Amino acid sequence: KNEIDNLLKPFVDSFSSTEETASFIGELVSAEDYLNKYEQFWHIWNNLYPKIKELCLTQRGYHLKEIIINYLLAWRWWREGIEEWHSLKKENLSLYTNASKEIGNIPAVLYSVVKVLNSIGTNFKDEGIDWIYTIVSNNKSLHLDDLESNTLFYLEKFLRKFVFINRQKIKEEIKLKNKVIPILDFIIERGSIHGYLLRESIL
Repeated sequence: KNEIDNLLKPFVDSFSSTEETASFIGELVSAEDYLNKYEQFWHIWNNLYPKIKELCLTQRGYHLKEIIINYLLAWRWWREGIEEWHSLKKENLSLYTNASKEIGNIPAVLYSVVKVLNSIGTNFKDEGIDWIYTIVSNNKSLHLDDLESNTLFYLEKFLRKFVFINRQKIKEEIKLKNKVIPILDFIIERGSIHGYLLRESIL
C-alpha cells in the first residue's frame, strides 16, 4: 500500500478537472476489470474521494462530469447486459452513500448512480432507492442539463423494476413509500409519463 501511495502521490497532488484526469480514472477502471486486484483498487479509490469532493466544490463543466462518471463506475465500456462486477461488493457501497449525501448537487452523480443500478450494481436495488432518495430530496430543483434524457431513461428503467418487484411492500411500508413517491414526483416534474403511471400503481 505504501508503494501505491508513492505512485499515486504525484497524481493526487496535481489532481484537477482535466481530460487527462478523466481518462486516467477510466484507465484505472479498465485495469481493474482486467487484473482484478480488489484491495489495491479500493485503496486507490478511497484515496481519490476527497479530491473528487474538492473538485465538486470548485469546478463545473465537461471534464468534471467525465471524471465523476468514471469514478462512480458508470463507465461507458461495460458490456451490454452486465449486472455485476467482481470489484463492486456490498462493502464498497459507502462510495455511493457518501457521494449521494455530499456531492449529490452535481448532475453527473445522479446519472452515474442510476446507470450503475442498471449495470454492475443491479443487485443493490434496495440501497439504490436510498441513494436516489437522498439526492432528489436534497436537490429538488436539480438541473440535469445535457444528462437529463439519459438520467430519466435509467431512472425509469430502474423504478419500473423496483416497483414491479416491491409493489406490495411499497403499499404496506409507509417508510419505503415515502422514499419512492418523491423520486417518482421528481421524474414526473421532468416530464416522465412512466413516472406518473408508476405512482398511480402504488397509491
